Amino acid sequence: MVNILSKLEYNFYTFLGVFIKWIKNFEEFLKYYCYILAFEDSKSIYIRTTIAVILARRGKYEKAIKRYDKLIKEDPYYIRSWLGKSNSLLMLGKYDEALASINRALAINKDVIMLLALKANIFSIMMDADKELECAEYILSIDPDSKEGLKYKYRALQDLGEKDLAFKVCKELLDKHPKDDEVWYDLGNFELRNDNLRKALDCAEKAVDINNDVYNRSFCAYLLYENECYEESLYIIMFNLREWDISLYKRMYSYYLTGLCLNKLNRLDEASEYYNLGLKVEIDTFVQGLEIACYYMRARIFEELDNVEESIKNYEIVLNLNPDCNKAKDRMANLKSKT
Repeated sequence: MVNILSKLEYNFYTFLGVFIKWIKNFEEFLKYYCYILAFEDSKSIYIRTTIAVILARRGKYEKAIKRYDKLIKEDPYYIRSWLGKSNSLLMLGKYDEALASINRALAINKDVIMLLALKANIFSIMMDADKELECAEYILSIDPDSKEGLKYKYRALQDLGEKDLAFKVCKELLDKHPKDDEVWYDLGNFELRNDNLRKALDCAEKAVDINNDVYNRSFCAYLLYENECYEESLYIIMFNLREWDISLYKRMYSYYLTGLCLNKLNRLDEASEYYNLGLKVEIDTFVQGLEIACYYMRARIFEELDNVEESIKNYEIVLNLNPDCNKAKDRMANLKSKT
């Protein structure tokens, strides 16, 4: 292919692409990476994989998968393509296809920890703690200090009801990776499950100190609410809502939690306004799990607004999507018993 751009122009577009990535404008970043791809003689597989990654991050999973398939056909040993395809299938809720994709990649190299960790994550989502634990143990046989191996071992043990062993593994994880925010987040979840709200909040605040992202802040805001620190919780939620790339579910959840805090502060009219803002958020249909979470959140908001009929309708949608959602079953049964 004839290289139409001069070297100077090419360097300019390369720099511009990296700069726009830095400011998190992924649509523009994608456009300028396409410019680079169009005029680069080498047709770098890294750049084309990066374009697929960005498509996936923008929720365009089907388009990303098509790109990954082309890249895999071209170079089946490039693990980044397999990892991206498998993760995109996971985000579409196609768990069996995602596992099949991972297993094909592991047939090429059975000791890739990133692939094994993704496999453990899928088993975790599918609530198959035994297989999740099996994956975690294999990761730890490769690397005894692996954060991913210890993390999924801890989560699997917790789901299997082995609380003492789970706590032991979680402490080991913390000792080996004390500056990892995910570790503190997991420890906070452990304390929350055991009703240790103050300890859970301490862990969440530590996670935020290490990595001040929207996920850690949301967890911290929820725990502040549970600890009756409503003003502090509101401050964090308002900060989250200013994030340009906050997910649809997180936005809906933030409005809901704002309403709860305002209710506790006896600011009832404002609470009602935020509940209604939550109802206006578009349902995230890209990912089955998030779609269920969004409808569940809508049902909870309608409960707060004393609209029993609409709340029951949304719980029914949740149960159509996932008949095993016990939380929705219990809340809907409770509502029906009061009517």
